[in-house]
Amino acid sequence: MELPWFSTGSLCSMHRILSVKEHKLLTVKTELQDMKKELKDRMTQLQTMSRKFSCLRDRKMRDELMMTLEKENYSLRNLVVRLQEGLSQREQNELRMRKQVCELEEEVRAEKLQRSRLRKEAQVHEQLARELQLSINSSQVSLEQLQSKYESCSHMSVVLALRYGVLCV
Repeated sequence: MELPWFSTGSLCSMHRILSVKEHKLLTVKTELQDMKKELKDRMTQLQTMSRKFSCLRDRKMRDELMMTLEKENYSLRNLVVRLQEGLSQREQNELRMRKQVCELEEEVRAEKLQRSRLRKEAQVHEQLARELQLSINSSQVSLEQLQSKYESCSHMSVVLALRYGVLCV
């Protein structure tokens, strides 16, 4: 699988996005805890009111209180439903943000790995280029030496041919 190539700027941008997502995640967690606390407080209020109702002896007061309690109970149940919906939505947002954070962290890890591989490959290529240049230089020196020997042998053959009157081609 070929990994995407990211520039340093895009890595910085990913780090900023990651930081913002983590901050949002922390905010969502805090709000989630506050909502859970509020829900718990409302449930406690509901239980307290229920206990008060059971302790009342006077029928009229009980009827009036029952009406009030029913209204409160209805209102509290609606609030509980809204809080639970909000809590559910916050938990979904938290999961989505965690997933995004994991994906960004994986992209950063993959980019670092890709850069490391490319650095190593560049070092290997540089070493091969140096070795090739040395080989070329050595070959040129050897060629020049052979040419020099050939020229001196050629020159020597001509001198000998002229001296002895024999020309070898």
